[in-house]
Order: sequence, then structure tokens, then C-alpha cells
Amino acid sequence: MLPILSFRPARTSSRFYCTLLLISALLSAGPGCKDDRAIHVYRTAKSANLQKESGSAGLGWNMPAGWSVRDGDAMRLASFSAPGPAGEADVSIVRLAGDGGGLAANINRWRGQIQLAPLAENTILNQMQREQGKLGVFKWIQLTNPGLGSNAIYGAVLQSKRGVVFVKMNGSLETLRANQEYFLQLCRSITEKTTSQSSNP
Repeated sequence: MLPILSFRPARTSSRFYCTLLLISALLSAGPGCKDDRAIHVYRTAKSANLQKESGSAGLGWNMPAGWSVRDGDAMRLASFSAPGPAGEADVSIVRLAGDGGGLAANINRWRGQIQLAPLAENTILNQMQREQGKLGVFKWIQLTNPGLGSNAIYGAVLQSKRGVVFVKMNGSLETLRANQEYFLQLCRSITEKTTSQSSNP
């Protein structure tokens, strides 16, 4: 008669269970888990009021934000593009010696560019508005020709020590209206540079 053998299961070590729990926890933490400590980077828009300081030939000015410098002819001290709802407008700064040929002659030249008849100087002066700038009080005018379409001109006349400064914006009337305050800001900012300022690049 064979003896009856009894088997008792070996005791499983508590350390073994702890190891199994640790492995299970590591396997459940896959690469898809999100880290709440992730760093988020946000970009803030630049202020629309920033302006670029510039100048030429003894004059200085601030180019309105959103405008860009463009190529111009040799007579211009500066040329800018002003964006708007109906295309870009062309802006120029020109200085002529003395009286620049006279107020009426220059305004009537602008009038002729949009097919308007010339006017007497007194009539032109009555149509001009006045603003205060760094060069003092200056005059500006709005020129439109309904029969020609939407093309229009804003023009300003400023007096400097070395001649008359003409600032002109030409383009669609809708774009000019959208840029009217920027145009006036440019005109107000024009100033005479000191000798030391003019010598700096």
C-alpha cells in the first residue's frame, strides 16, 4: 500500500505581489497619457500704435503702423504704401525750395491729375482745413472728382525752414478715408532735424 502524500502550495512571497503590481502600473501608463504639466506658449499681437521713425534731408517723421516703404522718384524724400479696403494708396513727401511755386499752382496741379478745373487761390484756401503739427499749423485738402470714379487725393502743405513740404496721398476714396487719420498723423509728425540728428545715418 502506497503512502498517501499530501502537497501544500508554497507560500507566495508578499514581495512577489508587490513586484506584479508595480509592473502592471508601468504597463498601464502608455505614451498616450497626457502630462498636465505641459508648457503652453501663446503669442500676443503687436500693438497697432507702433510707428517707425525715419527721415531724410533734414526732416524727420513717423511712418504709421501698417504702412510700408516703397520706391519713388528722385524728387521724393519718401514714398509709402497705405493699405485699404479698395487697394493701396500711394503716399509721398516732397520738399521744394522757397514757396515751391505757390500754393495755388501746386493744388491746381493735383486737381488736374484727377481732371478737376483750376481754382483761384482764395477759393482753394477756403476749402483747406488746418491742423497743428511739429512744424506748426499746416493746411490740407481733400480732392475728389465724382465724374472720374473713386480716385481721390489728400494733400497737405507744411512750411519748413528750408522750403515748403508737400505730403500727398493718392488712391481710391474709400482707402483714403480709411487712412485719413494715419495721413494726418504722418503730417503732424514731420519735424526739422537738428544738425547732430541729420549727421546720423
